[in-house]
Amino acid sequence: MTKERTMPGRPPQAARRDDHKSGRADDRAADSSGSRSRPEQSLEDIDAKLLRQLVGRTRRLAREAQARRAKGQPVASAPQEKALWGVWASHLREAGFSDRLAKQVFIALNALAYDAATGPEAREQAFFLTPASGRLQIAVEAPASSRKAMYFLALASVTGAECAVSPVVAADPLIEFAKAMNQVGGKLSWEGSEFAVRAESALGLDGASPFVGSFEPVFALLLALALTSQANCRFSGGPELKLLDVGPYARLLPMLNARLAPIDRRAPGLPVRLESGDQPPREIALPTDCPEDLAASLLLFGWRFEAGLSMTFAPESAAARGVVEAAPVLAQCGVEVRLEPGRATVRPDTPKVPARPQLPADPVLGSLLLALPRFRAGETTLIGMPDADSPLAASAFKLLEAAGLTIEVKGGRLATRDAPWPESPVFAPEYGALVPLAAALAAAAPRGARLELPAGRDGDEARQVLTACGKSFTDLGEALDIEPGFGDPQAVHVPDAGYALAVAALSLSKAPQALANPGAASTLWPGFFNIFNRFPTLTDSLFARKEKPDDEPARNRRIKIR
Repeated sequence: MTKERTMPGRPPQAARRDDHKSGRADDRAADSSGSRSRPEQSLEDIDAKLLRQLVGRTRRLAREAQARRAKGQPVASAPQEKALWGVWASHLREAGFSDRLAKQVFIALNALAYDAATGPEAREQAFFLTPASGRLQIAVEAPASSRKAMYFLALASVTGAECAVSPVVAADPLIEFAKAMNQVGGKLSWEGSEFAVRAESALGLDGASPFVGSFEPVFALLLALALTSQANCRFSGGPELKLLDVGPYARLLPMLNARLAPIDRRAPGLPVRLESGDQPPREIALPTDCPEDLAASLLLFGWRFEAGLSMTFAPESAAARGVVEAAPVLAQCGVEVRLEPGRATVRPDTPKVPARPQLPADPVLGSLLLALPRFRAGETTLIGMPDADSPLAASAFKLLEAAGLTIEVKGGRLATRDAPWPESPVFAPEYGALVPLAAALAAAAPRGARLELPAGRDGDEARQVLTACGKSFTDLGEALDIEPGFGDPQAVHVPDAGYALAVAALSLSKAPQALANPGAASTLWPGFFNIFNRFPTLTDSLFARKEKPDDEPARNRRIKIR
């Protein structure tokens, strides 16, 4: 970092102010001199300088965050952020800019550094994906739904039941959920592919200040739980939740005799403070912008309200999808849920959580494995059942069907086999979580394909990744007509874990592909590349085997010779 030059005996801040004033005077003088004025810098030049400074700031802040992480401390430092924001605030006052918008930029810039600090160390070379040749042969136990696992563990924690779920991928969302629940009295633990709740958990959110990590479903679950009793608590979270728009949450909560207020009014998301009463209404009308995770969580804990809870909603809304996801979990626990078009009602009851709930296959990870025979000739067999009640799982199966795979579901197994490609496949993912897989399938189509994109960031990210993977396409705005064949690929810096897994799948069709940040995959699937390196044959297990006492090597015995 370059040192700032100042005049002797004067503080840097004063020097900057004087420079600013003299600069304005120089500008006025230049204006009066006419032809002597220097040409104005272009916005492109200003942005280039700004980005060079931004790279330096990000690297410096990332190094400091890594040092804190190495000591077991959080990557973010509240005193440091407060001091840095003080610098921003003083300049913003002089410039007359909006504090609220600037705070969002400040949070996003810090998040950029924290993301770099928690990722793998920079590599001099990209991580090349060159899977071994041969016919694909995969026959393994399906990874169970992490969302359903989270719901069962939450119910067990609330009711004091003992419960274990497996086999699940111990990825960041589940781990952050377990940590958040333990902060409010839960007794969750995990080992390998199993998460468990010990009996007699005693949850309490009144007066609590849980850190809910970086995933919205975790925040929604703990918030809904707090709404079922009188509570005054606060929620904080990671960089992603600091940028979450909590407006839809705040607008809904007054219907439940509660209030959600930002602690920092200039920031759009967490931290927030919740005040909930003890007399919620029996029925609420969920607005059209009600988040899917909040609707699911309200239904999941609706039985805790004294009179139960009835919710109305638009039949095709995000809230409707959330309700459909949560209802089967309550049914498996013996709680009556009445579902009608645009309405869901749960009566007051106490769930009887199974000690070993039956979990369907995870829609995102399961569909990735089932799609592999489309990238390389062969077959995949997963031991498990599809999530028949999940709209996300149904949308994933539509992608597999659009790719022309032979799909078979029977006898507790899901199987796919390669088959001739359709002439002009169209992939239309209905969820952001499925866009990476849809983009990879469209890229692999030998005669080209159309990829219909949801509006917003998912579409922009797909364009960037496809271009880096060597694909050409015609951009139609809401869709991409992807041309057959591949150009020269570049190292891909993927925006999230879903794209890391999708690029790995694509390498089965066209190798090599290269990832600049392969560690991104660990958010959804830690250890995925250990599994990937065993392709094209995988017939034992996706999960690390627990060591048993009999597996321990025999210790050398010392024999005393007399």
